[in-house]
Amino acid sequence: MTTTISSTDPQQLAQLLAGRLHAETVHDPESFERHVLGRSNLAYLMLYLESNDVPAAQVAAVRAALDGTRQDRLRLAADLEALRLPGPLERVRGRWVEELHRAGGDPTRADVQAARERFDGALAALDASVDELVRRLGGPEGPVVGTGDSVVYAWLARFDDPQRRVKLSAARERVRSQQVPQAVDALEELVGLRTVEARERGFGSALEASLSASDLDVDRATDYVQALLREAVIDNASLRSELEAGLGERWLGRVGDHLPAYLRAEDTSTTVLLDAGRLVEHALEELTEPLPVDGVAVDRQTDTIRLLRGRSVLGTIALQAWVEHRPTTNVTLSQAELERPLAFVAVPPADGDGRRTLPLGAAQRLMHELGHALNHVLIEERGPSSTGLDYLPLERVDLFSTCLERWVYRLDLHESGVVRQGTHTDLQRAQRLRQVQARQAAAERAVVSALDLAIHGSSSPGVVAAYDVLVAEHGVDSIVSLDAVLPYFGWPSLLAHPGADLAVPYAAALAEVTMEGLLARRPGAGATLVEQALRPAARSTDSDPRRAVRPGAWIR
Repeated sequence: MTTTISSTDPQQLAQLLAGRLHAETVHDPESFERHVLGRSNLAYLMLYLESNDVPAAQVAAVRAALDGTRQDRLRLAADLEALRLPGPLERVRGRWVEELHRAGGDPTRADVQAARERFDGALAALDASVDELVRRLGGPEGPVVGTGDSVVYAWLARFDDPQRRVKLSAARERVRSQQVPQAVDALEELVGLRTVEARERGFGSALEASLSASDLDVDRATDYVQALLREAVIDNASLRSELEAGLGERWLGRVGDHLPAYLRAEDTSTTVLLDAGRLVEHALEELTEPLPVDGVAVDRQTDTIRLLRGRSVLGTIALQAWVEHRPTTNVTLSQAELERPLAFVAVPPADGDGRRTLPLGAAQRLMHELGHALNHVLIEERGPSSTGLDYLPLERVDLFSTCLERWVYRLDLHESGVVRQGTHTDLQRAQRLRQVQARQAAAERAVVSALDLAIHGSSSPGVVAAYDVLVAEHGVDSIVSLDAVLPYFGWPSLLAHPGADLAVPYAAALAEVTMEGLLARRPGAGATLVEQALRPAARSTDSDPRRAVRPGAWIR
């Protein structure tokens, strides 16, 4: 029997899996394990669809059909409580029953969803204000919200006069700032409801509730964010000096105002293109030894990666070609593959030679997705929603994916047959420019993490006051303005774990240390990666926050 994800209906497999789960009765350990795995695969598929911009309403419809009503969830909890299960499954059952009771009896859940929708609307108004600015300045006409900022970026790259860049950025900030009060009000409403939810669960704050899924406590998290922020401000000033030297001019404004022009000036006519398939194979070849697998079979004909243990297939990663947020190929799966860990990764379509080529930045995003897929397939104690992205301590959720991102910085990509276009010098230049972009993004993310922690703590000062404190203590307005920070709070990761965005830079710091050890072939580096990325019993190691704001610091 085979099952196909239709290229015109990517929800087909999600609906099939949801239907199978509803039709099955959970009455013994075997059916319990099968049901947990099915829900785990479905949770990963939902995230895959959402991350590839399938309309949220369509994904939510499948999720609602799976979850059922409050009464359905409470009935399932009662059925699960009646089961007799061996020790490891008993722990899974206990966590699942607790979640079902919480979801079935949470009086604020509907209020939180309504507040999220209002916040989404306020963020859309920020985008719309930039669209209107672009139209006033003679940019393209059109009703699509969110296109204006890409036009502004293109203008910033084209303007040779730094004063014009500063004026344009100031105009963008001015029009967006008019929408900031509405966005702040919506976010603070959401923060308040998250606080209520946390206290109903017995925690002192939303931050404390989020960190209950972390190896970090509030004090360690606060210390880490403060150190991270100090280093981010220092590194951003250093980056500013480097850009000024590269452009041969001194300027006012923020690094982000002038970064597009610097990247354009440093770029060449040669675009470095990587063979995506060979890049994936290159990474998996080296990871096979430390990973808890006996082999990895990459099948380019069927676009599947099978992880092997002995002669058995442990799990499958299906690669599906997408163009402009729509799948263009079907994925055909056997009945057996639906009953094992199953993950998906979006890839570009094949060219005339049957290869898939990507520029460096897109290849980095592909490897990030592959890391999450490996996490999902390889986790060792699975829960009903444990995709590998919600099973581990928060600061390790992105460890695998962030390590795999670093493969695009490998100095041996030419020798490994990964580079399809561009010389070794072109590759080094492209890698350096990616690091420059990453340093600016990491500095902005440090501000986001600090603001996120401040507003979700036990005594939130409010969004504006918290940002003002960061400005007074660290001068973060030299990195990013408040209107540019707010959209981050609409990201799924920040909504899922309010207060704990620091997990992202912490994972980056761990990944830098881990990747350095792997490439140097240090004894135990592979085992450390497995312990930290797949087994939640291990403690995270302390790491230098400067590595999180200097991606690729291990490159020589």
